[in-house]
Amino acid sequence: MRSFLALAVFMGTCVAAAASATPTPNVDKQKLATYLRYAEGVSPNVAIQIDDPQPTKYAGFYVFNVHLSLGTHKEEHQYYITEDGQRVLSGNLWSLNESPFLETLSRLTPNGPAFGVPDAKVTIVVFSDFECPYCQQLAKTLRANIPQKYPKDVRVVMKNYPIPAIHPWARVAAEAGACMADAGTGAFWAYHDWVFEHQTDVNAQYQKDKDKFAAYLRNTAGGLAETQKVDAAKVKSCIDSHASADEVNKDIAEGNSLKVGSTPTFFINGRPIPGAISWEQLDTLIQLELNRPKDIAGPVAMLR
Repeated sequence: MRSFLALAVFMGTCVAAAASATPTPNVDKQKLATYLRYAEGVSPNVAIQIDDPQPTKYAGFYVFNVHLSLGTHKEEHQYYITEDGQRVLSGNLWSLNESPFLETLSRLTPNGPAFGVPDAKVTIVVFSDFECPYCQQLAKTLRANIPQKYPKDVRVVMKNYPIPAIHPWARVAAEAGACMADAGTGAFWAYHDWVFEHQTDVNAQYQKDKDKFAAYLRNTAGGLAETQKVDAAKVKSCIDSHASADEVNKDIAEGNSLKVGSTPTFFINGRPIPGAISWEQLDTLIQLELNRPKDIAGPVAMLR
């Protein structure tokens, strides 16, 4: 999925702001917005809003968020600025005594349907959209390989991040999935695998009759619920009443706080990875985490 930033890919790691009461830099926000629009290749029809810089725990550096919006689609990116308000850093600030993904880990939660053991050494948190073809690729890669090679070492947690601006049925599918998750973990994964396996057919059904699509998805979920021996009537009622809307909204809000701007985006023990990658690439990153040098801080208990 394309981001507003046409010329750059942001990994989304960031550093916590300190509670210090030091004065903030005097920043010309209009000049800064104009500069960032040019530097990052942001389209002229995208609105830019810049927050006030806040102090960090690193002397001389302040952090600020930039909000991009076009219609209903919104993104948030983080930058640093020096005390004189004249130098901007696009990147990450790290302390050699802490995990480089400490701030990201502080924003990630382990909540959501998952497979793998709870005390796994590696936790992968995936922000996904059921209508996204790249999410389909990643989902198949994870489901086909993680349980076989890393049944005790890797846990995968699924988060909903539908993008209605480009995927009109993704929100309905996300709410239905959340209803299935409430019914049982097995029911959710049956639904997850079915939607991604039949994504083309589901899309065709939406195009055929948009008004009846929710009923189609409700009945499909109900049938899958019966195969998993959970309450199909409860699942159908949940979908019809949008009872899971708040759960989906919480996932979206968490993704926004992590600067997720495209799908899929996933985090390996806090390490942000945008896009669908091959199993060979993913396996390399998992091995990197399993063999992390002992003098580099890990994710501790943040994802447990």
